[in-house]
Amino acid sequence: MKKRFSLLAAIALLLANILPITSVYADSPATATINYTFSGNGAADIFINNVMLDQGEPDPHPPVSGTHNGTVNYTSTGDTVDIKLATFATMSILTVVSINDQSYNVSTDQATLLNQIDGQVIEYNFNNVPKQDTYTITTTTARSTLMGNFSWSYKDADKGHDNYVDHGVISLVELEYDNVRYRSQADIVAANKPYLQYNISDAGAFNEFTLPTGTRVTLKLMPDVGYQLTSFTVNGGEFQAQDEVGVYTFTSVSGNFHLGAHFTKVNNAVKADEADAVTSGSITLGNGELDNGTARLEVKNAEGIEPAAIENFEENAEGYNLKTILDIKLFNTIYKGSANATWDNQLDELNREATITLQLDPSVDGNDIIIVHEKHDGTYEVIPTTYDPVNHTITFKTSSFSNYAIATRTIASPNTGAMPVKGGNATEEIDSTLAIISSLTLWGLVALIAKKGLA
Repeated sequence: MKKRFSLLAAIALLLANILPITSVYADSPATATINYTFSGNGAADIFINNVMLDQGEPDPHPPVSGTHNGTVNYTSTGDTVDIKLATFATMSILTVVSINDQSYNVSTDQATLLNQIDGQVIEYNFNNVPKQDTYTITTTTARSTLMGNFSWSYKDADKGHDNYVDHGVISLVELEYDNVRYRSQADIVAANKPYLQYNISDAGAFNEFTLPTGTRVTLKLMPDVGYQLTSFTVNGGEFQAQDEVGVYTFTSVSGNFHLGAHFTKVNNAVKADEADAVTSGSITLGNGELDNGTARLEVKNAEGIEPAAIENFEENAEGYNLKTILDIKLFNTIYKGSANATWDNQLDELNREATITLQLDPSVDGNDIIIVHEKHDGTYEVIPTTYDPVNHTITFKTSSFSNYAIATRTIASPNTGAMPVKGGNATEEIDSTLAIISSLTLWGLVALIAKKGLA
């Protein structure tokens, strides 16, 4: 019985010593003066019990060293406080921390720091620091090599900025970090890694990645129809075009970066430097034929044509002289950042006819010109052309691309009595008809004179 009483007395005495102390500090307001000195690569944000020291308006060009002094009004929960320091993960990390002359260890290990990240901020927590009226805090920071932030925008308000994208689209293909691959925003969200974020805002108009350095980033950049990607930079960083159309990769580095993709208006092209009878040209496609980029028509001298095929061309060009057989191919072209390197998808057939104009070499004579087309099924068709004698060009329409022959002939000018009787601009001489008309006119004049003579 005596032992039991002694135990109860001891507990009561212990509670009597503890409860007055805790009741003094519980939920009581407190004010602390902060004297902060920083050096190295800028300042850290300071929090006492999650209340931040006001260090003034954000400076777009903050100093790398200096002092901040101020007060923090916070709620006390005991005789200790929790002090938190925070730096932007893309800018700086802490290397030295001292609070009231007490040094604290801070890690610079990437894996450790990644676990301290909340959004784009590294949080350094120093718990149970003795409560004081004044805190003298000293930090040294170093340039961060931990994280990279990458953004691009379709917002009209960002026109003129180096993160603005117009006449094209950037989309995520894959992120790979620590041997794990993320292929969508949903994958990133599901992974629940605070250091790995993909934020889309303003109805998709603003996109932003926050990634650990060393992340392999794979993006697709596709131009609108009639446009091409003529420059793509990650604030000067390197990127690599892949085999898949429009796909690029780069490795993330530390810092804040804008994905500068510039899409430029580009005309369809005709390449004819390997065709003897054609020097240049143009091509116009129907609406909806291409989803992205531009068209390139390649006109070359056809090679390896069998004698039987030549005979077929000649037969279908009856009455005309076969001048050349051309291999004409059409490609949907996407630039790999410039016209010097491209992805090319060959198009054998179109849904609608394209209009093609070819500039003929001066060696191609004649003023009546047709095109003979060898179709993919092995049959042949004659395609009428419009010949422009002033510019020495021919224009025709087609929806299929393979071997074509140019055939010409020379016809008499209209004042010699030539009359058009064949498709395109082909004509035939009708001398007999003109002779009959002339004879009838002459007999009419003789009859008229005779009639006047009789009168």
